[in-house]
Amino acid sequence: MRARVKRNVHRVFIVTVVVAAVGLALALWPGWLEIVLLDLPFVCAALPVIAVWLLLVMGLAMHELLTLASRSGWLWGLCSVAVLGVMVMILWLRVPQRAGLAMCLGQLRPLTVDAPVNESGGTRSDVRLGPYRVDRYGGDARGGVFFRTADGPDGLGPDRMSYGFAFRPNGEGSPFGNAAYRQQQLTDEWYTFAASNDW
Repeated sequence: MRARVKRNVHRVFIVTVVVAAVGLALALWPGWLEIVLLDLPFVCAALPVIAVWLLLVMGLAMHELLTLASRSGWLWGLCSVAVLGVMVMILWLRVPQRAGLAMCLGQLRPLTVDAPVNESGGTRSDVRLGPYRVDRYGGDARGGVFFRTADGPDGLGPDRMSYGFAFRPNGEGSPFGNAAYRQQQLTDEWYTFAASNDW
């Protein structure tokens, strides 16, 4: 019985590592983790599964801490919590997006010079830059050059969210919309951005 429980806890650890690796891979593209986890209908399935998984992993770790039943072997529950903690820290520091930006920075810089200013969704392109496909890019009259690498639904309506990288962005909006506009700094001049075309 104890051997079977240890095998199951070991499987929980393996699944945790796989899920963490997939989450970090999705985080390479600005917005993809948000699109996959928070958009309907995914949110209806994803959030309960994540909540149950977190409770399971935390319960296993607490059991191991309180009973120290696994002294002779690996503490798989604690290792699972450690993997989740490292994943959250890497996501919080935006390491995947920083690495992705570093891969294509040499290709992005020339596009920031004389970028076309277009108020309605940037200029259509289809440029492959490192791991990213930039479908639209453009300057904003308020400042900044924006490169859209992903778009997804903005709730239930027809509005769309745009995600990508921005060079010296302004604090007011983007060529892809001003609603729900946010930016996060990656380097001195480069940011990730998200914006809705709900204006």
